[in-house]
Amino acid sequence: MSKIIFANSAAFNSSAFSQELTGYAAGYKVPELTDALDFIAPPVPVPSKRFEFAQFGKGDYVIDNDDERAVYGSFKVVTSSGKIVQAKLVHRGLTMVLDSDEIAANYEQRAVERLKKRLIRNELYRAAGMLVKAATNSAKKWMANGTGKSTPDGDLMELVKSVADACGMHANRILCGEQAWAYRYAAMVASEAPGEGASAKLTPAEIAQFLGIEEMRISKDRYEYRDSSDGSDKKGNIVSPNIVFAFNGRAGVDIDDPSTFKRFHLGEGYSTFIEDKGYTKNITVSHYSLLAQTGVGACRSITVSNS
Repeated sequence: MSKIIFANSAAFNSSAFSQELTGYAAGYKVPELTDALDFIAPPVPVPSKRFEFAQFGKGDYVIDNDDERAVYGSFKVVTSSGKIVQAKLVHRGLTMVLDSDEIAANYEQRAVERLKKRLIRNELYRAAGMLVKAATNSAKKWMANGTGKSTPDGDLMELVKSVADACGMHANRILCGEQAWAYRYAAMVASEAPGEGASAKLTPAEIAQFLGIEEMRISKDRYEYRDSSDGSDKKGNIVSPNIVFAFNGRAGVDIDDPSTFKRFHLGEGYSTFIEDKGYTKNITVSHYSLLAQTGVGACRSITVSNS
């Protein structure tokens, strides 16, 4: 049986580098995971492992009432209020060890596919954790009636606005956990308030249009791992199922744009190595990347319950 281990430095030498498999890794797409990752943290290529980026936030909306130049005078001198962050990409990777007795047709390509999927899922899990850590959270009750209940779409409208209150720019993306999405539907379909029953069937795209944002996404991605402390198998939602997040993000971003989160990466993304050990072959897929919060105060969330 093949096994996957963390890549170690011994695997990363020039003689083991595979141009063919690296090209295959670049061409192999995992849209269901990559789209979810890019939604939270749009990818930004950087030219080297060490780089810097501007952190958007406090002070970016300052206005000047004294920007008029007097006769024979000079313009007012201002300094950038954005924080410049010095950063370094992290080298990540996994190695699959294949025994010669199980090697079959296209085994190298299949190993690359499995490893790339796993690496992207790892990145998505880290991005979801970054969301939770960065967000200022409040609690809401989405139900048809009862004490303390609120209106789901009204809460989403306030959530988008709360990002602007914190950083000066309304959120343009909402990421909704699948349980929160189910709570919204159940609360609105059972509501007796005019129009709410019909609104229960709105799609994420229709809700986004109603809220005046660019995108809304429902997260259904899952993970599993083995707990090293007791050997038990753990499973769950990568994005907290009962939380709704609002933040900013745009495709095709650069180092200086105001997206709340970014995923900086080196070059084309993934490099592949293969080592022939005689009875076994080690296939490694690695990449340089860094997930970073690049928008100060630009993430808000609500935790939803139905009781």
